[in-house]
Amino acid sequence: MAKGRMQKIGAAAMTPIAVLPAAALLLALGNVIPIPAVAKPLAMAGQLLINNIGLIFAVGLAIGLADDASIAGFTGAISYVIITGIAGRDGAGLEMGILGGILAALTAGILYNRFHQVQFHPFLSFFAGRRFVPIIASIVSVPIGIGLGLVWPGMQNGIAALGRWVFSAGGLGVAIYGALERLLLPLGLHHVLNGFVMAVMGEFSAGGEVIRGEVFRFLAGDPSAGHFLAGAYPIKLFALPAACLAMYRVARPANRSKIKGLLVAAATTSFLTGITEPVEFTFLFTAPLLYGIHVFLTGASFWICQLLGFRHGFGSSAGVLEFFVNLRLADKPWLLLPLGLGLGALYYFIFYTLITKLRLPTPGRLHEEGVATIASDEKTALAIINALGGKENLIRVSSCLTRLRVVVRNKELVDRDGLMAFGVAGIIGKGDALQVVVGTIADELTQLIKKNC
Repeated sequence: MAKGRMQKIGAAAMTPIAVLPAAALLLALGNVIPIPAVAKPLAMAGQLLINNIGLIFAVGLAIGLADDASIAGFTGAISYVIITGIAGRDGAGLEMGILGGILAALTAGILYNRFHQVQFHPFLSFFAGRRFVPIIASIVSVPIGIGLGLVWPGMQNGIAALGRWVFSAGGLGVAIYGALERLLLPLGLHHVLNGFVMAVMGEFSAGGEVIRGEVFRFLAGDPSAGHFLAGAYPIKLFALPAACLAMYRVARPANRSKIKGLLVAAATTSFLTGITEPVEFTFLFTAPLLYGIHVFLTGASFWICQLLGFRHGFGSSAGVLEFFVNLRLADKPWLLLPLGLGLGALYYFIFYTLITKLRLPTPGRLHEEGVATIASDEKTALAIINALGGKENLIRVSSCLTRLRVVVRNKELVDRDGLMAFGVAGIIGKGDALQVVVGTIADELTQLIKKNC
């Protein structure tokens, strides 16, 4: 049951994840276009998407978790505003990243599925049904926000103290930093750790000015800075793109064309800009074992780079452009490339082997994806309408990532055998509310069905 819920979250997360490559592209264009009037708005647009990733997850994930896109997304946004607002009510400057969005989306999805058909006395009927969902969500979100506000500052302070310790722990500290920075990413607490390391840790005097922070000291020419940054390059330039290739290769053949665009965009984003979330979020929710291995190997990359005396850095993230731009400040930077190739081969082997041997549900292998063999055209839509009892029998049609969600007037008119023979992957539900698993063409089919009803 828990595995099924994680797969549902993973499938639903594909919608907000799809925004991340767009953000990275905007940031990249803003950095390379020489016209400030054009570059600045593009970079700002990309940064705004990254800065608001929690809200994006709250809306997008809620849409995938509940049956009704509009009210679920609306409720997710309300819950996110309340949870994060109350948690940071004392000006604590809390950084929750996508965690706040996930909590808000789960709140919205659970409450929608529980209350969207609730009935009240006729005097209060205006507030019944779907309208009650955002109302109850706004109430439930208050104690969630209070609880986070009590717990989160202590967690942030603990992470900051850990950051101070890793600076004095040599190679072990560098390895722990690299691993923890990835481990804390889903919680948003990585900002606390890398904020201290990058902007506060260490001192360097240049021209009478004291410069602090690993990033700023490296860019100012400090020969002791860069050991906490170099290990990111092999992971972002080689390892994670190799993981994308492995996930593509092990996807079901019928699904490869559907997930190719997502994985190519994610790998390119990691390579060009150093933004890794589009890759990591594709397997974080559905195959956390792979994420745990990724955390460990990231720490190993940082440790090896420190052990061998590699020193490199970046201003924003470890993409290929910054690799070349900052070569003049680095030590042994070219040796990062063979290390990256080795880690890339290791990532590919581990991902390919574990996904196939353990049947991990990575993109293209989710149990409800694309075992359906139907097309997204009007002929298919009409056939599905007829198998569901005709247009007069359909009350509502919506979709999530891989399923048609339909409500029918008379369940006896639904031709289940006909739907299965036609090529759908499965039919979930035995009452008036059904979910027809058709794969990632669900949204296209939904629009075609609505057009023909």
